[in-house]
Amino acid sequence: MTDFNIVDKVYSTPSSWEEVTVAMFEKLLDVSQRQESFSTEIAYSLAVISALTKIPVNILEGLEGDDFSKLGEAVSWSGKEIISNRKKEFLINGITYVPISNYNGLTMGEAIDSEMIIKNATPSNLISELLPLLVRRAIYKGKGKKTKLVPSKFDAENYQELKEEMKHNLMITDVMQLKGFF
Repeated sequence: MTDFNIVDKVYSTPSSWEEVTVAMFEKLLDVSQRQESFSTEIAYSLAVISALTKIPVNILEGLEGDDFSKLGEAVSWSGKEIISNRKKEFLINGITYVPISNYNGLTMGEAIDSEMIIKNATPSNLISELLPLLVRRAIYKGKGKKTKLVPSKFDAENYQELKEEMKHNLMITDVMQLKGFF
């Protein structure tokens, strides 16, 4: 993260896709899908930088051109492809989670749930909507040296809570390995 002091407040700006949470990425998707609704390219650029940095647009509007250019340079990496880090497990609030290995790992009921989620989600929130179904609490299976972490059953009761935890704690590079589901 790179820190910027703007109007007596320090804002941390991601320095690569590895520092962009799913929530931040979804905000960026939302902005990009509404690109034509912005009155100018500068207004669109302000919204993009705001999505990546969490600096409110009204604060960005008050920046001088040189300062805005520095911010733009700081997020220039965002034009590069997102590469999955291929993590096999994720630690969120002291709990280990693992992704399901493939679509065949879903029960038929979960497959129906995934189809309903895809049908009802917007393109900008599809990732976080699917995460609790695709990334699950890890359980140990096997004995001795053959013990491995495997996904637990889908936790429908805690779906909303899990979705919020995951979208704010997982990086977009963590979940890109699941992009076949999106």
